[in-house]
Amino acid sequence: MPTISLCMIVKNEQDYIGKCLDSVKEIADEIIIIDTGSTDRTVDIAKKFNAKIFRHKWNDDFSDARNVSLDKATKEWILVLDADETISKKDLARLKELISKAPDNVFGFMLIQRSYINNSKFPKWISSEGDLYEESKSYIGWVYSGITRVFRNRKDIRFEYPVHETIKEAIKRADGKIAVTSIPIHHYGKIRDGDFVNKKSEMYLELGKKKLKEKPDGKFYYELGIQAQVLGKNDAAAEYFRKAIELNPQISGAYINLGGLYCRLGKIQDGLDVLKKAIPFADNNSDLHNNLGIVYEKLKDMKSAFVEYRKAVTLNPRNIEALMNSSRVLFLAGEHDVVKELLKKVIELNPKEHHAYNILGVIHQLAGDIDESVEMFRKSIDARENPEAMMNLGYAYVLQEKKKEAKEIFEKLLKMNYSPDEVKNFLKMV
Repeated sequence: MPTISLCMIVKNEQDYIGKCLDSVKEIADEIIIIDTGSTDRTVDIAKKFNAKIFRHKWNDDFSDARNVSLDKATKEWILVLDADETISKKDLARLKELISKAPDNVFGFMLIQRSYINNSKFPKWISSEGDLYEESKSYIGWVYSGITRVFRNRKDIRFEYPVHETIKEAIKRADGKIAVTSIPIHHYGKIRDGDFVNKKSEMYLELGKKKLKEKPDGKFYYELGIQAQVLGKNDAAAEYFRKAIELNPQISGAYINLGGLYCRLGKIQDGLDVLKKAIPFADNNSDLHNNLGIVYEKLKDMKSAFVEYRKAVTLNPRNIEALMNSSRVLFLAGEHDVVKELLKKVIELNPKEHHAYNILGVIHQLAGDIDESVEMFRKSIDARENPEAMMNLGYAYVLQEKKKEAKEIFEKLLKMNYSPDEVKNFLKMV
């Protein structure tokens, strides 16, 4: 059987590295750790797994640090992981078998990186509902990307670029092929402490600018736009997306993100113009049609909005944002029975989608089923304490003549300073 070197770069990862190393220790014939300045227990934990530890001064270049790890590797194949990633135990034998049967012209394997996240509005988001991996059970879903993390140990295969580093171009130059697999890498970086995520995004933004100096490229501008958008730097994000489109008119994600960004900034017509330009080559993209629906809804063209939302759902029946948007339009049109079915689907995909419970509560209340509406409003608040559902629950208690419960809700809303005049009027009723 072919041998494998696990290669990692780390810094202050004591909370994650043990889980990472434990997940793949059965197939790693050696573990190479490049530490770039840890001050916690990271190195001590790695030593328990018989890892070979090397110190390397961080110089704002992920490729440089990764290539140091490759230089230290002595086995036939390389497996690259970050400390906040794991591979399921049940996939290890399959991964080993793929490597052992790899044709001579296959130099690498692309795995599917699942970045777990409890926010269903992210592009490419997939629900964990019904997933067979235990790793996904604690999160409502993930976003995915193909990533080449397994490859032959060859001197001519090295990482490139200081951020969003890649091995693919080196493999291509070496006349090798990359085989695609369905094996997931379970990534927990997006559910880490908010301060950590923001600091990492800031670092990626600065390194991305450095990357552009080396090689201006539409894809790199798009990556910068995403980072700027995550950090709320909308003007900068818009400029990066525009530049990405200018250099590479086929980057559909740049149009989709720029159109959505224009919409949030109130530039509705600009958003529509940008999104329409992507239709000729991205008509099968669910997020494109969802964003078109949002634009048409802003323009009060509800018929066109629903057509776009429906197409988004047809292309991706698990697109929760499109399902919610369709529900909102149909609710306003009075199609409550259809809305109930759509929202049941939403809740199946994401049991914590509080807006779905809230709308269902309103529908039951309008139908005179107050007990069921109370149950829905409570579930909405359990999923996320939101004042709109609290207001609806308070009114439902009024209808049930549960004055004590209603008063508690309204007094809490007053402390939150939510619609104080309306809340005071309700309090007079109890």
